[in-house]
Amino acid sequence: MTEPNDSQKSWLGDVTAGTLVTAPVLMVYTAMGIAFGVLSIQAGLSPLNTVAMSLFVYAGTAQLAGIQLLALGVPPVSIVITTLVINSRFLVMSSALAPLVARFPGWQRFLYGLEITDASFALQISRYSGRPMRKVEAFTINLVGHFVWVAATIAGVVIGGTVTNVERYGLDFGMPAMFIAIMVPLIRTRVHVVVAVTGGLALLFFRLLGFSYWAILAATATAVVAGIAMEQWTRRQPS
Repeated sequence: MTEPNDSQKSWLGDVTAGTLVTAPVLMVYTAMGIAFGVLSIQAGLSPLNTVAMSLFVYAGTAQLAGIQLLALGVPPVSIVITTLVINSRFLVMSSALAPLVARFPGWQRFLYGLEITDASFALQISRYSGRPMRKVEAFTINLVGHFVWVAATIAGVVIGGTVTNVERYGLDFGMPAMFIAIMVPLIRTRVHVVVAVTGGLALLFFRLLGFSYWAILAATATAVVAGIAMEQWTRRQPS
């Protein structure tokens, strides 16, 4: 029996490391995926379309919002616009990740971008802060999460007819809670504090004003402006 060469060892090591990094958040993927599957079936979506949405859309918050709008009979154009607004936050996340994948070929950056979620962004921006991104490890983090999300959706489809009032379990809070837990340790400077506090307060403010899904985009823009202003002010201070 031949021994694996160094490249094989490195590849297997990266796959293992990526899987282990993703493991702590898979419970959230599972809970939300099941909730989505159940709610989709109850909203009248077919099992095939439900699974296809998790496979090709792969955006938990947008998927949950989309099926709620479908259940209310909202026109398709309005649903598309709403989900685009919800997913606009990925423009900011992609911008933050862009320097980490700059050395990837274009087609790999494209495939990588398709797999970005709140969780995978938080995991990778934390893991690769200050060190180079390992390609196989990064793709493993993305793909393991996607696989579990689709598998959980299938499980939700299977049990969709036996579960009622899934909202009472508060499963939709799982993703924000996980995202907060991962990102809070990354708040290390005054600029980070200003961005985090401004973003949180702005989101509450815009929600109270009735911005609905636009509140996320408006709060993000407000936090970015506050962060830039704070960084410029800090640079002008005497050392």
